[in-house]
Amino acid sequence: MPVTSAARTVLDVAGADGRRAAERMLAEVLRSRLTTEHDVRSLVSRSRGHHGVGVVTALIDAGPAFDRSLAERLLLELLRRAGLPEPRTNARAAGFEVDALWADVGLVAEFDSFTFHGDVLAFRTDRRKLARLQAAGFGVVPVLWVDLQDAPEIVVANVASALAVARERTRRNG
Repeated sequence: MPVTSAARTVLDVAGADGRRAAERMLAEVLRSRLTTEHDVRSLVSRSRGHHGVGVVTALIDAGPAFDRSLAERLLLELLRRAGLPEPRTNARAAGFEVDALWADVGLVAEFDSFTFHGDVLAFRTDRRKLARLQAAGFGVVPVLWVDLQDAPEIVVANVASALAVARERTRRNG
C-alpha cells in the first residue's frame, strides 16, 4: 500500500483543492508534529512543477496559519488573566457550532481571520450565521486572529464590553 508523508499530502491537497484546504491541513500536521516546516520547505524545493508548490510556498512564507484550538487556548488564557468569565468553546447556539458561548448572558464570540473567511462563500456563510444568531437574540463579538496574536488587549476590551452589554440586556429582560 503506497503511503506518502504528511508534507507530500499537504502539497497534493494544495494542488488539487487549493489554498484553504491546504492551509487547514498544514496547520494541523505542523501542530500534530507529523512534519516540520523544514521538511515542507525541503519537499517544495524538490517538487518544482507540482501544482501545489506556489500555494504551499505562500503558506509557509506567510507564517503560522490560524489554528482554532490555539485560538481557543489563547482566548481562554486572556480571559483568565483578565478575570473575565470563561465561555464554553465549540458550543451550540441557534443551531450553529460557535467558537465561544456565554449562555447565561446570550453572548457568542466567533474567531475571524481573512485566511479562513476571506472568500465569497465564507463571507456569505459567516454573514448568514451572524444574522441567525442575532435574530435568535445572541450578541456576537468577533475575535480577530491577528488581535489574539498581536493585540490581546483589544480582545480583552471587546469581550469585556460585550459581556457588560449582554449582562445589562439580560438584567433588563429579566
